[in-house]
Amino acid sequence: MTASRASDQRDHPGGNNAGTRLRESQWWAGAAEQSCPLIRHADNHRRGRLRTVSTKLLESLRPTPVVKELRALTSEDFGSQYAGVAFLMVRIEDDAGALLQGLDAGAVAAATAEPLAFTTVIHSAVTRVASQTGAAYLEAHRIRLVRGNYYVVPLRKLSDAEAFSGRISVGRAHNKDVVLRDSSVSKFHGWFEVDGSGQYFYADAGSKNGSLRNGNSLAPKQLSRLDVGDELRLGSIEALFWLPGTLWDVIRRP
Repeated sequence: MTASRASDQRDHPGGNNAGTRLRESQWWAGAAEQSCPLIRHADNHRRGRLRTVSTKLLESLRPTPVVKELRALTSEDFGSQYAGVAFLMVRIEDDAGALLQGLDAGAVAAATAEPLAFTTVIHSAVTRVASQTGAAYLEAHRIRLVRGNYYVVPLRKLSDAEAFSGRISVGRAHNKDVVLRDSSVSKFHGWFEVDGSGQYFYADAGSKNGSLRNGNSLAPKQLSRLDVGDELRLGSIEALFWLPGTLWDVIRRP
């Protein structure tokens, strides 16, 4: 054994010549104390970076009532406020004047609308999903958001919308629950449904330009299961499917 290696083993209690457990714990305590300033610095740097990211993410969202509450409410209060409600994150381009007008009008109506049934089940599922998300999962969603501007649309059944109480309709026509005023979107483009367990589905209504889920074309009038973070393309309109817990965590969670 070389002299340098023997010295390392004497200095580090994990070597073959380690002393008692007390010496070992004292050695690690000293090492931890020396590293604490670096850990605190790294932690403060990370928190500062996340505050900056959170600000940028909020700036990427159109300031609707949902976003204002997202800024102000705690995770629990936001989840309670939107229990049973999923969100469609509609991507907004610079020349989307007509699209914005339709979404703004829908936001006013949605403020007093009711979600579909099974609110308790959905809310518990939202809480469970949000609590299990890790840093990599949140970072992936944050990267997607900062690449564009989005309009947060709560999926609710409007009182003055067309029939089919178990469906949330999407289309260019003014009587749809989610109005997408774009020439690529059909008057009745598709609809959302939720089953007894709180699982959301989307179906294309046989639209002219069709619908995509995560890049895959959807067969007309057949329900497709939706998962948090799924990408939908209705005509040329891009959107993301999110739940309240995911939205709060991505924007606000440290």
